[in-house]
Amino acid sequence: MWSPTREGPGVAIVIDLAHVTSQLKALRVDGQSAFETPARYPLVHGARDDLRAHLTHFIMTGVTAITRSTGAAVDEHGIAWLTANLKPAFEGADYVHVSNEVSIAPGCEYPAKGVYKFCTKERDFQALVDLHVNLVELTGNHNRDYGDEAFKATMTWYAAHAIKTFGGGVTPEAANAPVVVELKDGKRMGLLGFNERCPLHECAIKPDEVGANAYDAAKAKVGIAQLRAAGVDVVMVHVQFKEWDNPEPTETQAAITHDLIDLGADVVYGSQAHQLQVIEFYKGKPIFHGLGNLLFDQIHRLGVRQAFFLHHYLFEGRLVQSIPVFTFMSDARQPTLATPEQAAEMKAIAFRDALLYTP
Repeated sequence: MWSPTREGPGVAIVIDLAHVTSQLKALRVDGQSAFETPARYPLVHGARDDLRAHLTHFIMTGVTAITRSTGAAVDEHGIAWLTANLKPAFEGADYVHVSNEVSIAPGCEYPAKGVYKFCTKERDFQALVDLHVNLVELTGNHNRDYGDEAFKATMTWYAAHAIKTFGGGVTPEAANAPVVVELKDGKRMGLLGFNERCPLHECAIKPDEVGANAYDAAKAKVGIAQLRAAGVDVVMVHVQFKEWDNPEPTETQAAITHDLIDLGADVVYGSQAHQLQVIEFYKGKPIFHGLGNLLFDQIHRLGVRQAFFLHHYLFEGRLVQSIPVFTFMSDARQPTLATPEQAAEMKAIAFRDALLYTP
């Protein structure tokens, strides 16, 4: 493991897996990662155990909305083209998350620009299948753009493809319900999702109304407490905050993320960001303020082209490591893996020692 010191650039520490925390970065040994390539990791004491039997691999991603210019590019190149550069990094995970902001609509077409009402062709949800997505967050602002029937039909598609959803639903109660998934070693993780502001009337508020789960501090407190009372080991809360073009969180965003940690969340994630935002640790718990766009068409400035997704690894009911993979959106609207130079620039924006290594 690596940790900075006040006296110098850092210090290497040898530690066992039971004491690893996500606040410390695991170093590769002879080019091998204990989490990504455990069978080839050379630093082993005693008999080699199969770490994959104990590590849960969860991929968390940024904004997905296959629509507008992204959809037009898929019309031209085919859906396999859209995810071709990403697919190798999505193999073998136990869980793959996307925050999908768009519903399937009959007769959907893809104008290239000047449109802020979004839909997706059912054909193009193949991208979720190709990336092995099995957890979809529905806190986004555009899932009701084409009406409630499109929302309900999309929920049916998720169910038919064994994809669990959270942060939205066909009633306010369903939207507020967490999803609980099994981890290795008999542990469990619960995920809750909220939309902070509901700017497009996308939230399920009235009886039997479909949509996203409107944020309310009291509701979040109850939801986290209920997961804890049910014996859930890891609680992760996702919030669609106000969108703005800045790597720093808004004051409200920063306050809510800290409140959620105080209420008992282990991980907090801001799923709204169309550009990457800072990562911080608060009371030893990670806050990922925003990852940027995974599958969305924005290229009008550098910030919205830059993004990353995370390989989370959980061990014995704890998040022990989060490994970023940086991406860059091409002119053609095809996400690409970042070059070392692009990745270094993004890392400097999102990873700041003052936020990462707090007491």
